[in-house]
Amino acid sequence: MSTCISKDISCPNCGAVHKAQMWPGIDRMAHPELRARIMEETFFDWKCPRCGYTAQMAYPCLYHDRELGFMVCLAPGNSKITLEVPTYLENISKRAVSTLPQLKEKILLFESGLDDAAMELVKKALSEVVQRKWRIPEVTAYFCAANKKQIEFAFYWQGQQTPVYHSTRFDVYKQAKEVLKTLHYEPDDGFPVVDSLLADELMEAYEEEE
Repeated sequence: MSTCISKDISCPNCGAVHKAQMWPGIDRMAHPELRARIMEETFFDWKCPRCGYTAQMAYPCLYHDRELGFMVCLAPGNSKITLEVPTYLENISKRAVSTLPQLKEKILLFESGLDDAAMELVKKALSEVVQRKWRIPEVTAYFCAANKKQIEFAFYWQGQQTPVYHSTRFDVYKQAKEVLKTLHYEPDDGFPVVDSLLADELMEAYEEEE
């Protein structure tokens, strides 16, 4: 169920205090417009009604898609959120993320019916290709879309203001799924973090298996 609260916000620029709406709980079916704001990466945008100052006002929230059966907990930065999930929701897919782009990515992945751990392995492999191609030390990649032939990612790196898009064959995802199968990988209970660090651990374990 969606939850909306009102909170006083003091503008860092002019000091004026205004009420702002916050959504600690997001039900996609009840409020599809909130999903649209997440996709646009404007969900945390705030503008002072008095002076026009703009900022991102990040706070913990829980995104729930009842129809597709997944939940994503967003806890920005070092914030912590304690969740008590009802018993009837224990078997749905649950993940934890720390940024709005990561929340967007998880939603797109689960909506596409794809395994996010396998996709992290794909991102790891493709990121290494991109780093060699453009001779850059570090990149950040986000899943964008997929069809039966290919998968597209958006890449960012230091000094790059706009994303660079790169795609790879869908067969690479199938190979990643085989790696998970070999490792008998299953996500941890609760709200596990499935990210690049997990991909590193999985590949290290797979190389040891070989």
